[in-house]
Amino acid sequence: DDGIAPATVAAASGVRHIRISAPGRKTWESSVVLKAGETLAIGPVTLGQPDAHLTVRSDPSGADVTVGGTHRGRTPIEVDLPAGISHEVMLNLAGYASWTKPVFADPGRKLTLEARLEPVLARVTVQGDPADAELIIDGAVRGHTPQSLDLPAIEHRIEVRKDGFLAFTGSVTPATGLERTVRYHLLPADRSLALLETVPAITSRTTGYALRLVPSGTFQMGSDRREQGRRPNEGLRQVTLKRPFYLGVMEVTNGEYRKFRPEHASGYIDRHSIDLDNQPVTQVTWDDAVEFCNWLSERDGLPPAYQKHDKTYALSRPVTTGYRLASEAEWEYAARYAGPGQMRRFAWGDSLPVPAQVGNIAGAEAGNSLPATLPGYRDDYPVVAPVGKFNPTPLGLHDMSGNVSEWINDYYSSFVDPAPVTDPLGPDEGIQHVVRGANWKSATATELRLAWRDGADGISPALGFRIARYAE
Repeated sequence: DDGIAPATVAAASGVRHIRISAPGRKTWESSVVLKAGETLAIGPVTLGQPDAHLTVRSDPSGADVTVGGTHRGRTPIEVDLPAGISHEVMLNLAGYASWTKPVFADPGRKLTLEARLEPVLARVTVQGDPADAELIIDGAVRGHTPQSLDLPAIEHRIEVRKDGFLAFTGSVTPATGLERTVRYHLLPADRSLALLETVPAITSRTTGYALRLVPSGTFQMGSDRREQGRRPNEGLRQVTLKRPFYLGVMEVTNGEYRKFRPEHASGYIDRHSIDLDNQPVTQVTWDDAVEFCNWLSERDGLPPAYQKHDKTYALSRPVTTGYRLASEAEWEYAARYAGPGQMRRFAWGDSLPVPAQVGNIAGAEAGNSLPATLPGYRDDYPVVAPVGKFNPTPLGLHDMSGNVSEWINDYYSSFVDPAPVTDPLGPDEGIQHVVRGANWKSATATELRLAWRDGADGISPALGFRIARYAE
């Protein structure tokens, strides 16, 4: 305490903190820089009325608190309010309706707000094969499938169990005004894949896009020279995948992509729309897919996987846990995986002919749009189908063969080094990027093989993407 204002105070040169206070008034504080031999005048200073003190609590707690449009923290919280005016206090918590209340700040008054937040409910339907399975949501048994429920609009853990089958575990985030559907396919227990029972899918907080963990392993990538339909660019090599990764359960849809670029339109083929929200996004470049991945990483609080150098995107090194396109090795391993140590040639097995309803490929219904179709095959979709309409792979992934081909992270090269590799990410440079997987135009055994690969550098109504990310 250096006196009562007005006052003259001697102080050493340098930065000095000044504080002026009076009973029943708001304290005034400031910092000044004093120079030797200099006289500095401060004031006149008007001391305003003291702030009001506000305590905010909510049930449930953890709600974001804004006062007059400024974020002040999360409940429970204590804040000071300028006196003599009214303030609008707003609370927001995911899955609950916003709560607002005006508060008049009397000078020096202590105020308390207690808010009981009301949940916002949205419809979720759980259905799949087999039916009449036990449904568990957030650890509580909710009856049997199929079932539609109104749930708070926050992320929920979904489990489906039935004797004799592996359990399904996933998650869903209901959205107001939209009905979400969780579809499951339980594998018989004698086809045991412990992964599907013990590891849940993860879901993007922004789009609801689900990814599933792929088990590590070693496999022969490519095809043998004697394999029917083989192409010269499918050289054999031993690949080991050690770093655990997630791969998208579905191809990215138009609806999901338009959350990133609302103006995008995939278009029409012979008067058939390929632009519906539940159809896979097409007419996108590799850069478009990569930019979506970086956008989604930012929205979900993950580090971006790609960096831009001049006009070219490249994976950050070391590779982050952000969303990205799958490496070619990751994609082929996941597509061909039939169980621990087991790989398959086609989506349905190892031999021809093509069974019924294995995927959206060039069936007879597409005859008016395509120069060739598969003899005797029908899938009921003349162009692109909604995602997830056909049975998943043993890892629970849909449309790995059929619907649309998929952009891959790696640069394309027709030459494949036969040396064994671990967690490969492709060549360091190139012109085109790899494309994998059959699509709705595919009408030959060559393209239907899961070892088929090609390169591309443009857009196509039969080319989209799914996303991946490292688990750690």
